[in-house]
Amino acid sequence: MTNESASQTLVLDLIRNAGKWNNFNGELIAGDLEANRSLWRAAYMTMASDKLFPDLSPYGIRHQFNLLPLRQLTEGYLCYDALFVLPQPGAHDDLVQLVSNWNADELSWWSLDFVFRAMKVNKKLNGDLFPDPQRGVLYVWWD
Repeated sequence: MTNESASQTLVLDLIRNAGKWNNFNGELIAGDLEANRSLWRAAYMTMASDKLFPDLSPYGIRHQFNLLPLRQLTEGYLCYDALFVLPQPGAHDDLVQLVSNWNADELSWWSLDFVFRAMKVNKKLNGDLFPDPQRGVLYVWWD
């Protein structure tokens, strides 16, 4: 691994320990990400929600919390089902090839128009980090 931050290492451990359910295999996914670090800059797993960014206004997500993961931790599992991957510039196609082996129910790219707003990133200051305007962040979801 290349200079992995402690935070990213924790996320990879979360993915690894999220288990094996339906088509999701946390051990395979975390291992593939670690073995192919040159393809991505950051990866984060969470629970998908159609209400997470209802209008992307400054107050749109302030008080919308989903406590289902808290309950399911007491039941012995983590219910995260959505993985977001920030690609290395120029690695988009190779990243898709890697991720396609994970049997996800959905695999799609989020465009930069949405990514800049959702990540609260200034396009003028950070535009060079995202060379492909149609492929800003890779979204991977399992049912």
